[in-house]
Amino acid sequence: MTAKLLNILTGINRTSVPSSGSMILVNDLYGAMPEIHTTFLGRAPVDQTWKAAFDQLITLSTTKRPHGPEFDPYVDELTNEVGALIEKIQPSAIHAQYLGFALSLAFTRAAGNIPLIAIAHGPDVMVAERSALEREVLNEVAAASAAIVAPTSALADRIDRLTGRRFTDRLTVIPWGIPLNDTRVRDQPPTGIGPLSLVHAGRLDDNKSTITAVEALASTDQPHHLTVIGEGILREHLEQRAIELGLRDRVQFDPFLPRAELWRRLPNFDAFVFTGLDPGF
Repeated sequence: MTAKLLNILTGINRTSVPSSGSMILVNDLYGAMPEIHTTFLGRAPVDQTWKAAFDQLITLSTTKRPHGPEFDPYVDELTNEVGALIEKIQPSAIHAQYLGFALSLAFTRAAGNIPLIAIAHGPDVMVAERSALEREVLNEVAAASAAIVAPTSALADRIDRLTGRRFTDRLTVIPWGIPLNDTRVRDQPPTGIGPLSLVHAGRLDDNKSTITAVEALASTDQPHHLTVIGEGILREHLEQRAIELGLRDRVQFDPFLPRAELWRRLPNFDAFVFTGLDPGF
């Protein structure tokens, strides 16, 4: 007798392309689990090569209104859309990516008796620490979850504090991120003399604040060189800003790279530049 596949419903309320760490994570995670059937909810446009990691990819139609007075009606509409999909798909379990964001809240309110696993990514916890409203959302999702997964013990402790330590027994740490055990040591370590070769990698939008890395380069005395790896709506603006600052020859823009290829390139640089982000729902 053939065993029935575990049917997972998940999603991220963003365009369905591998443009950020979270999107790359779900691509790797569900692509490596052929023993389950995964339905992913995302936004158009869809990268047709990326969607191969999922058995089914459905684009959400509810218009995003993540902030302000329209947030509650937006969540209600999203919950109705998600509820109809749950009734049709009949998932065995729901994986709510981004603990406390709008899609997770919709999953929570529409799940019924279906087990809900909340998966924290980091930005969701950061915004909850800054905002009472977003902290309420995180607590509602946490209360409805059978388990809450975090990538580090430090992030798990922050979630524990935000939820008044009411769900400590539900918290589980499953590490992900850069596989440091497999990293390659650079053949020629930096000498500390002369300009640095810097790299920044990520989605090129306001949340990642790549503009900070570009503008900081103009304020240094040394002619450091910055390589920006990634795609996004701000790519053209960032290229123009580099030209305005006289950095045409010191800032190089390379396209998005699959994670394994990015890891191979990182040892060629002296330092990774990580800029601040301001995530939203």
